[in-house]
Amino acid sequence: MKKIALILFSWIFVLLSCYALLEISVLRWLPHVFPIASIMTYLDPDIQVLAQYSKRNVVPENYIAIFGDSYAFGQGDWLLGQQDKIAPFYNTPHLLHKKNGRDVVSFGRPASSSIKGYLEDPLSQLAYIRSLHRYDIKDPEMAILYFYEGNDVVDNWKEYNVRYQGRGYQPANLNKEENFSEFVDSAILQENNAVKKSINISISDRLIFGRFALSLLAGESHKLVQYIKSKVNTKPFRPIFKPQARDTNVVVIAGREEKIPDGLQVPPIALQQDEIDSSMEVFDQVLRQVRKRWPHTRLGIIYVPSVAVSYRIASENLNIYDTDRGKTYPSSLVIPSSDMTCNRIQRIAAANNVYFLDARDAIRHKASQEFIHGPVDWLHFNEAGYSVLADEIEKLMAQIESSGLNVNVGCAKIAPDFAL
Repeated sequence: MKKIALILFSWIFVLLSCYALLEISVLRWLPHVFPIASIMTYLDPDIQVLAQYSKRNVVPENYIAIFGDSYAFGQGDWLLGQQDKIAPFYNTPHLLHKKNGRDVVSFGRPASSSIKGYLEDPLSQLAYIRSLHRYDIKDPEMAILYFYEGNDVVDNWKEYNVRYQGRGYQPANLNKEENFSEFVDSAILQENNAVKKSINISISDRLIFGRFALSLLAGESHKLVQYIKSKVNTKPFRPIFKPQARDTNVVVIAGREEKIPDGLQVPPIALQQDEIDSSMEVFDQVLRQVRKRWPHTRLGIIYVPSVAVSYRIASENLNIYDTDRGKTYPSSLVIPSSDMTCNRIQRIAAANNVYFLDARDAIRHKASQEFIHGPVDWLHFNEAGYSVLADEIEKLMAQIESSGLNVNVGCAKIAPDFAL
């Protein structure tokens, strides 16, 4: 019996030692063993920054942070084509890290407004990572803030309605910095799950590998069951992305007119002026909070054009991506709205002493030669689009690092595509 007990103890010791080794080193080896889709699906999203591989070590040092929404996250056809691969390139941080060797990480998440993308998402992720005590992550040395004209104005206006006015905050106080700071602390951060977890960190929260393994086992088992059911189910296969109608929108690519999908994202042509004004005030206050909460981080805003503005429009009307209001608008509204939006964001950046770069010119030049969205996902860049964006971010970084340059760089002048 003593020999059996000794053998069992030895096996338990070996297994626990192996588990401890896997747990300690999990974020170092995990991205190089599992496909990126598994990492995104089964790893705790609040620590996925540490599993990114556009940096030298698990904890980035003197790093460049990307703040924003799904563009900062890297959604699009490039990711769709790489998601079953191990440690693939699919986003601008990979390109920037390869070019200059700097640690670059993205805090971006899909469907994020400026409040979420610039404040809630990065602050909550940093708070949670630091609460684990194993990863001493500092504030970024530089932060590149994506402003995507295709939905950021609309999203900020919705945040103003739902999370600001909806929580009883008064519109008259929106321009008061102290009021907005209290709103961010009370209505945003205190209700964030990652922040709550960071305050009451549990033992299971610290077991990163254990939770990943259990989530992986449960998720893949469910997939297997669904696959088996599909073999005996006579219902037709339903693709994730349905074919998109191409009835209205026409653009010019390499001198040829091409039909592209309906439902394009555009500047805020569907909003009223007072709604745009409220959205811009939210953006101004968010930028003030970013400067306040990261006082030693150098900041730059990259202005990313909407899908419609990226191309030269040849059709008289556009069918746009809008779930609340009309779908079809005159094409002649698009460029003036883009110019107005860009100029207002640039002036807010200058007023807050934040560097700014308008990427519309470079992206439109590339889009005049080839498609930089799609062919499946027409809400985000493909590899060609993200490559151009990475080049523009490099220009912005050089501008930030050359302190003698003027931060108040204006927007590009874009000729109207279509004139009635």
